[in-house]
Amino acid sequence: MKLSNFAIIVLIFCTVLIVYHFSIPTVADSRWNIPTAMSIIDEGNTDLDEYKQLLEDNDYYQIEVINGHYYSRFPIGPSVIAVPFVLFYNFFRNFDESIKTTIPSNFEAGISSVIVALTAVFIFLVTRISIKRVFYAAMPALLFAFCTSAWSIAGLALWQHTPSILMLTIALYFILLEKTKPGIIQYASIPLAFSYVVRPTNSISIILLTLYIVIQYRKYLIRYLLWSLVIAIPFIVFNLAVYGSFLSNYYQPNRLGSNQNILVALAGNLISPSRGLIIFSPVLLFAILGIWLKIKSRQFERLDYFIIGIIVFHWFTISTFDPWWAGHTFGPRFFTDLIPYFIYFIIPVFSFLAEQRSAWNPVIISVLVITATFSLFVQHRGATCEQVQDWNVHPNIGDNQQRLWDWGDISFSSGIRHNLFNCKKNWTEP
Repeated sequence: MKLSNFAIIVLIFCTVLIVYHFSIPTVADSRWNIPTAMSIIDEGNTDLDEYKQLLEDNDYYQIEVINGHYYSRFPIGPSVIAVPFVLFYNFFRNFDESIKTTIPSNFEAGISSVIVALTAVFIFLVTRISIKRVFYAAMPALLFAFCTSAWSIAGLALWQHTPSILMLTIALYFILLEKTKPGIIQYASIPLAFSYVVRPTNSISIILLTLYIVIQYRKYLIRYLLWSLVIAIPFIVFNLAVYGSFLSNYYQPNRLGSNQNILVALAGNLISPSRGLIIFSPVLLFAILGIWLKIKSRQFERLDYFIIGIIVFHWFTISTFDPWWAGHTFGPRFFTDLIPYFIYFIIPVFSFLAEQRSAWNPVIISVLVITATFSLFVQHRGATCEQVQDWNVHPNIGDNQQRLWDWGDISFSSGIRHNLFNCKKNWTEP
C-alpha cells in the first residue's frame, strides 16, 4: 500500500471519529447489545437475567422469555461485534456496577462510530480499484460518512444496520478485487454470511450475490460455500441451543406482507418528506448518473445487474413492513443497509470527473456540491439536534401517520427557527 493511500485511510478514519464524537448518542432498539455482549464475556451466555433492574426500568422493551430466561428479541450479530470492544475497554477500565442499571449509550455510540469509520475506509478501498487520483477516490467515502444515514442512524447507536453496512461493503470489496487478485472472491461469503446474522433482510444480498458467483466464478463456488460455514455453523448451533430451532422468531417472515398499503410505502421510502431517501440524501440520485455513465462507456458489468436487483428487491421488501416508516427514527432507516450499493454506483461519476474534460463537468460538480451540501445539512440535523430526534413523539408518529406526508412538518426542520447549530445533547428515545 502506498503512503498516500495509508495517509488518506487514516485521515478518513480519524475524521469520521472526530465528527461523530459531537453527535447525540441515542438509545433505541440496540439498547440490549452491550449488556448481551457483557453477558457473553462474563457468563458465557446471551441471556439478560443478571440485568433485572435494567429490564424493569425499560419495561422489558423488546425482550422475550425463552425457557424462563430473558433475551433480546433482536439478532445476536451486533452483540458479537461489540464483544471485542467490550474486552478492549475492560482491559484498561472495567465497567462498574452502573452497567447493570444504565444503558451505556455513549460507549455504544463509540463502537458504532468505529464501525462506520471502518466502512468508510472500505468504501475508499472500493473506489481506489477504479479511480487512481486519491482526492477523487476519497470523495465517495466522505459522502457515505456525512451525507447519508450512515451518520444519523448507523453512527449514533449499534443498530443492526451499523455492522450490516460494514459486512456488505467488505463483501463487495472482495468481489471487485477478484479481477486483480484471483481467488479472493471465495472469502466474500464470510462477511455475507455474517451480514445475515446481523440482519435477516441481507438474505437478499446473499442470494443475488451468490447467484452472481455461480454464474461468473463457478470454479470458486465450493470454497465460497465452505467459507460461509465458518459463520453458519456457529449461528445454527447457537439458535438450536437457545431457541430450539434453526432460526429465532425474529428471522421468521411474519412481517413480510403485513403492510396493506405497499404503494404508499414504496413512494414513502423514496419521497416522504420525513422518511424519503431522496429527500434526506438527494446526493444519492447521482447513482442514476453513475449507472448511465457506465452504460455509455460500455463498462456496465454483470455484477451491476445484480446490485440493482438487490436495491429493487430490498426497496420492495421494506415497503411490505408494518410500520414501513421504521417507527421512532430519523429518515429512511430501512434503506441504511443499501448505502454502500448506492455509493458504488456514484463512483463512476467521480471517475468521470477525474479522467474526462467535458463541458458537463462544471454542471455536474455544481449539482453535486448543492445536493451534497443539502444532504450534509440534513444528516447534521439528525445527528446533532435534540428537537429533530424528538419529532417522532410530539405528537406520536404511530398515531399521527399523516405527518409523514406533511411538507410543513418535516422532521429535520424541527426547531430550526429557534436553534440551528446549538441543539441540546441529552436526548434518548423513550
